[in-house]
Amino acid sequence: MGADAYVRYQRMNGARAWHLTGSDDFQSYVLGAARRDGRGPAETAAHYSAEIAETLRLMDIVPDQYTVTNGDDGYRSGLRAFFSRVAASGQVAPSEAPALFDPDSGEYVYEGEVRGGCPGCGDTTGGNICEECGEPNVCTDLADPRLSRSGKAPEARPVRRFTLPLHKFADDVAEHHRLGRVPARLRELADRVFQRDGLDVPITHPSRWGVAPQENDVSGQVIWVWPEMAYGFLHGIEALGRRASEDWRADAPDPDWKIVHFFGYDNSFYHAVLYPALYRLAHPDWHPDIDYNVNEFYLLDGEKFSTSRRHAVWGKEILSPESVDAVRFFLARTRPEGRRTNFTRDAYAAVLRDTLIGTWQTWLNDLGARIADHHDGRAPDAGVWTPEHTAFLDRLAVRRTALAGALGQDGFSSTARPTS
Repeated sequence: MGADAYVRYQRMNGARAWHLTGSDDFQSYVLGAARRDGRGPAETAAHYSAEIAETLRLMDIVPDQYTVTNGDDGYRSGLRAFFSRVAASGQVAPSEAPALFDPDSGEYVYEGEVRGGCPGCGDTTGGNICEECGEPNVCTDLADPRLSRSGKAPEARPVRRFTLPLHKFADDVAEHHRLGRVPARLRELADRVFQRDGLDVPITHPSRWGVAPQENDVSGQVIWVWPEMAYGFLHGIEALGRRASEDWRADAPDPDWKIVHFFGYDNSFYHAVLYPALYRLAHPDWHPDIDYNVNEFYLLDGEKFSTSRRHAVWGKEILSPESVDAVRFFLARTRPEGRRTNFTRDAYAAVLRDTLIGTWQTWLNDLGARIADHHDGRAPDAGVWTPEHTAFLDRLAVRRTALAGALGQDGFSSTARPTS
């Protein structure tokens, strides 16, 4: 919703701006959802992709480009070409390192399939990224790792995967951060990551679901979905360009592009650290100008949203043409900018009752009634302005300036409120 508001405001001020997003069909958890739902992974991804798009529509959010990664023509070939550019850089190559496996099935496990203590903050986390501190892990460095489904300890065995020596790109990432608007929290995360002695990040994983690289150096592996997303943004821009009669190409990104990312803090490492390194390898002459807008976790009744535990508010449950503006208003007020915030049904109902209906709608109804009763339904001329008129206009100007600042690119915030 933040990206939707941002794009709308840019357009109001005459800027050419577009909202791009899409479904992330090749995520590892699609296999788990498919197993749970009794469907194949492609059918599962297509189902939830459509549900996501419909929920956005119910929120009055209609992106200019919604990429369905498993259904978009040319996506797989474009992704393979992007990966080949990264591999041809000489910095990324197959290397053997320990990985985790299910001791019973022998299956390779990573991401949400394994949990353990974060090597950075010590909090319990899933494989590959810590939602609390934002730092990456390589699964084998988790403290006391356990399989998510069985609770058993995984086995560590060597496996050969394409690997990115991320620690070599500290200067490149710092240079990238100087170009755009990067919150201090992201800079601090990058500093922590690059304080490590080394960080070799596998960017392919053994899996039967995903896009295999065209290189034959490894077999039975797919391009990790997070590096894949770095290409996905470029693919979306090219697809949008075809409809906008613009010669935008994923394989030749334009230095004049201004990209603005909106994402949750748990994805910060990928967007703000990993992707700049990949772009440097794939397109060494491109210096992407990217602004970053980050949400912290939005809680439900004091706990994290969890679709697996059915601890969630479903879009089709709360959204309708009559409720969407109230929902957007409440979410804008409580958006988790810089800190975690909380949604409760009672708080939402109170804002709807007391603020939107009890205050604003009551005032508008009264104003309309007075204009109808005393001025035949036409707003009267103000006549000679009084000091109160002038002071009121001045206060409106202050609020308008504050609103423009809050919605602009230098400090976007849906929660900022003028005090005067």
